[in-house]
Amino acid sequence: VIGWIAGLEHPVDAARLGLSAVLLRLLNVYPRVRVAVIGADLRLGHDRYFHLDRSDFGGLLHAAAGFDIGIAPLADTAFNAARSNVKLKEYSALGIPWLASPVGAYVGLGPSQGGLLVDDDGWEDALSELVGHPLRRARLAQHARAWAQDQMIEVAAPQWEQAFAAAVERTRLGDG
Repeated sequence: VIGWIAGLEHPVDAARLGLSAVLLRLLNVYPRVRVAVIGADLRLGHDRYFHLDRSDFGGLLHAAAGFDIGIAPLADTAFNAARSNVKLKEYSALGIPWLASPVGAYVGLGPSQGGLLVDDDGWEDALSELVGHPLRRARLAQHARAWAQDQMIEVAAPQWEQAFAAAVERTRLGDG
């Protein structure tokens, strides 16, 4: 299952990257591939395309847990440059290897975080590569899980707690 948690603004990205055509070609070439999109509807018109309109956060992650490959395609726009990398963290926390555009907060991420960055014209090749190589997906999934563990709030909470305590102390002493 190639899956995408796609907000309602993502059809613009799909159109600019030609993603619908890529996904349809993959569905036609690989009889076992399915495509699942949560959120925006790509309207692929294929019997192995599944769309879930909306979901609450708990349901969203439950639905995404069935993905074998998570995608995060973004057109290179000012809006997308300001996004966070939380979608890749969500995929990684679920142990899903991911493919993402080298835009904004995704720049600099890669195999150590459980995925690969894909140029605008490289989506079909990158997806075909992962579809055809389950061992590579499994290795990326291991890296994804490990990275996600390092991104948990429990890891960063002591640093934030220390920073807040220092700020309170500076304010108490009149230095803040």
